[in-house]
Amino acid sequence: MRRRIAAVLLVAAATAWPAQAQQDLGSVSIEELLKIQITSAGRREQPVSDTAAAVYVITHEDILRSGVSSLPELLRLVPGVQVARVNASKWAVSVRGFNGVYSNKLLVLVDGRSVYTRMFSGVLWDDEDLVLDDVERIEVIRGSGAVNWGANAVNGVINIVTRKAADTRGAVVRLGTGSFEPGLLTARYGTHAGGADYRVYMKWTAQADSTLPDGANAGDYWHRATGGFRADWARGLTLTGNASRGTANALWIGGVPDLDDGARSVMTSGSLMARYTHAAGHGSLQLQGSFEAVDRDETIGRYGDGIMDAEAQYHARLSGRHDLVAGAGVRVDRSRFDGRGAYVISPAANRHTLIDAFGQDDISLAGGRAQASIGARLEHDIDTGAHLQPTARLLWHLSARQQVWAAASRALRTPALIDQRIDADLPAAGGPAGIPALVTLIGNPRLLSEAAVDLEAGYRLAAAPRAAVSIALFDTRYRHLRTMETGAPLLVAGPDGPWLSLPTHFDNLASARTRGGEVDGCWTPAPWWRLDGSVSLFHISPSVAAASDDVNAARSDANAPARQWQLHSATTLGRASFDARLMHVGALRNLGVPAYDRLDLRVERPIGARFTAALIGQNLLTPFHREFVGTGELLTATRIPRSVRAQITWRH
Repeated sequence: MRRRIAAVLLVAAATAWPAQAQQDLGSVSIEELLKIQITSAGRREQPVSDTAAAVYVITHEDILRSGVSSLPELLRLVPGVQVARVNASKWAVSVRGFNGVYSNKLLVLVDGRSVYTRMFSGVLWDDEDLVLDDVERIEVIRGSGAVNWGANAVNGVINIVTRKAADTRGAVVRLGTGSFEPGLLTARYGTHAGGADYRVYMKWTAQADSTLPDGANAGDYWHRATGGFRADWARGLTLTGNASRGTANALWIGGVPDLDDGARSVMTSGSLMARYTHAAGHGSLQLQGSFEAVDRDETIGRYGDGIMDAEAQYHARLSGRHDLVAGAGVRVDRSRFDGRGAYVISPAANRHTLIDAFGQDDISLAGGRAQASIGARLEHDIDTGAHLQPTARLLWHLSARQQVWAAASRALRTPALIDQRIDADLPAAGGPAGIPALVTLIGNPRLLSEAAVDLEAGYRLAAAPRAAVSIALFDTRYRHLRTMETGAPLLVAGPDGPWLSLPTHFDNLASARTRGGEVDGCWTPAPWWRLDGSVSLFHISPSVAAASDDVNAARSDANAPARQWQLHSATTLGRASFDARLMHVGALRNLGVPAYDRLDLRVERPIGARFTAALIGQNLLTPFHREFVGTGELLTATRIPRSVRAQITWRH
């Protein structure tokens, strides 16, 4: 380990050799970075320094220098976020624990449009395929965001904010190829015409195979094509849309006797969103509507979903001390799952309606040195009834460079459709006396919403114009967590001999307490050199009711490492830019995944006036490593290989 740390420090020192800097990394002071306007914390524009929440912003510059080509990989930069790659096409992403392919306590937004799906109570990351050059920033709120964004914003909110069309005029074409990403093509064109700014884009990605634990080729290669547009009118109207189609071998396991693991999945999706903003006097009104359609023909079944979302929001400054945001919305989700083999959703077609209203008042105190925020959201879910999710926050400016904050919130995770209505025969295992045992998983229509009470506190310090540190601590208590309870076994006679049926249903017999913290900081020792890093600590104490027999819930580690850290060095020397990033991710003890270290390197240099060439290396310390085990997700987990990619970009 010491040799690895020494290696990355040598790389950082080499890239920091004095030279004429074309781009001044220190030209933007730390204080200016803290004044970046975000919208996720309070559904209104406010600087990071005025936010009583654990906020991290991946800037446009961070995105360009990251060297990654997908959103899940980009989220590795954020402290407190757990990112684990299951295989070539699947990721598990969560904030502050409870990680899984469908992380059900994290809400993800694209320009304020929720991409959460109720079928799995999570995000289909292989559907979220954006041109990263067109992303302005990614706002990550660690901790509850339920008041502003509703159910499932329990442990965090990720809002991906794309750039205005006026900021992306001209043409960009990028070609890339590598050992793990053999094909990457991106093209985008933006212009102004007819009183509006427009851009259109397309992206094609091909991913190579990863490796099975025994060293064999996993055969999980995949490819995906995406196209979309954005149009902005001066009168406050924005229209966005996209469509995507991909083919993959997701490595689904068991339960489908007529299909082998080599069967391909075909994934098609599209969305359309319109937003209108009208400002008048001290207030503004925003109306937003969206529609999303998903069709996935998977090995285990065909899944279709149509989601309609509409909301209205009003923001006003009142009496000089009050800053009020209030709104209401409705979300209608029509889904269908036609299972194959052992996987069934009963009934196959379902409709779900969610109605909500919310309000939050930010009150200026002590002559503007302090701010108190009080808010609540009332939701009515067709399955679980009405629920209230309140919050109270306090921010105090100790000085122009220091802030402390504290918050208390209540948030809910509504049951997924598979929690309530699944009927699946899980892969067989050996039972007593050699009799095969088959677990029959049965949904529970009376499953309760999981509830969390979140206590947080934090401190920010801009120690100098070119250095800053942020600390966040949390203590969260969960009730009604989902468990898997086994009924009395039943011996069943079949044509191939007897087998043991183990009926298993979902219940709410677990609780847990999580505690931890995140520290992140940055320092620009010279205009051409910047260092940033973070450390995240996480601990969970689970417990189950006496009536529960779910031993896994009783010893859960939330599929999250107890410790992870990273160090990043960014330099710009002459016409070239260099990045080195070292990461450490702790072990997932319950999944049997050991800790691993990761080193990524990137160098980029202009060639002439319009071309730029880049060379990117990822996972350079070892030939391959594991990051997750997908058995509980009904997926085969693989080993992620070392990779190198070259790319060239043309801009006009």
